[in-house]
Amino acid sequence: MIVYLANKTQFRADILSNRIEEIVHESVKKELGKSVGAAELTSWKNSLRHMDTVLEDSGIPDDAGVAIEFNIPQTGKRVDFIITGTRADRQRTAVIVELKQWQEAKATTKDAIVSTFVGGREREVNHPSYQA
Repeated sequence: MIVYLANKTQFRADILSNRIEEIVHESVKKELGKSVGAAELTSWKNSLRHMDTVLEDSGIPDDAGVAIEFNIPQTGKRVDFIITGTRADRQRTAVIVELKQWQEAKATTKDAIVSTFVGGREREVNHPSYQA
């Protein structure tokens, strides 16, 4: 299930409304039947504005799809941001983006694991590309 689905033009309009985090939150409540805390609202507000900057690229068509918080069936996991479209050869494509609010991440000796400050302390977590 996708919580928020729009095209690039509508997403950028929702960003300009200065309500994107509220729009996504309303959809989470409606589609998933749950609420989120202030930290996640702040995360959406900050991260999605950065994704708007990415989508300023004129090489990304205005009708490209934007999906936010794709709920992976039969799990509690969600994909943060997906950009979809169709190539010139009519092949459907998608780019998965795992958004983070980290200030920095440090390499570890473990495969696909980084160390970062999250949840009030330094922790080892999956690298975002591994999550995606």
